[in-house]
Amino acid sequence: MPACKTPRFFRGVFVFVLGCLVAGVVAAASPASHPSCSLASLPGHRQQERVAVAKVTDGDTLVLVDGRKVRLIGINAPELNPGGRPQPHARGASNLVRQLVADKPVTLVAGAESRDRHGRTLAHLFTATGLSLEAELLRAGLAWHVTVPPNLALADCLAAAEEHARGRGLGVWRQPATAVEDVATGGFQRLRGKVTRVSFGRSWYLSLDGRVAAVVAAKNQRHFSRAELQRLVGRTVEIQGWVYPSRSKRYEPRQVQPPTPHMLRERP
Repeated sequence: MPACKTPRFFRGVFVFVLGCLVAGVVAAASPASHPSCSLASLPGHRQQERVAVAKVTDGDTLVLVDGRKVRLIGINAPELNPGGRPQPHARGASNLVRQLVADKPVTLVAGAESRDRHGRTLAHLFTATGLSLEAELLRAGLAWHVTVPPNLALADCLAAAEEHARGRGLGVWRQPATAVEDVATGGFQRLRGKVTRVSFGRSWYLSLDGRVAAVVAAKNQRHFSRAELQRLVGRTVEIQGWVYPSRSKRYEPRQVQPPTPHMLRERP
């Protein structure tokens, strides 16, 4: 029996389709489609320092060989709670950091504000191959993205890394946000509620179902659009941040202060 020959036109179509499929697979797996916030993406004038890690305290805090304590900029990892019960994914976060820094020097880039109130160094850390520790944790769903001005150099990139994990339901994103009516404690939380009222004064207030107030302090208002905040009335939002009791009985019993729009997002 003679060999079956594919007509030239169909062979061309087959090669074209196969090429598209391969290209799609490559694109899906490429670093460009999964933001890594590389060292090269930081402004060139920032001073870089090669350091060695002595200890990983948890997913967002490390101790260097020279004794400095470093708090990673742009993330909040689940708490290990030494002596107590770790939060979900806390061990996974600290284990990933250990893998990334194991027996290798890392590059430290201090933030525009280089110290926190606890005396820790605020910095971005990068692996020997230039990967951001913060972005890798966010992409794996092992931390939440947080923004604290003026340390916003990688904020957009880190937000994209978080969206990668959120869209896939990885790690911390397996748990739903806490409805504002169910908030019973303070501390870091991811909240969900409907914006029922917005008011503008010295501080800007968004009331979430009359239970929690999202407060935009005067110093952070330049990061927000009044029109965009007003547009949120009647819409559902998620806010991640630290929840505190309100100082005045005139307002909702609890409040959270998102410093940038990265921590206050409209959600369906």
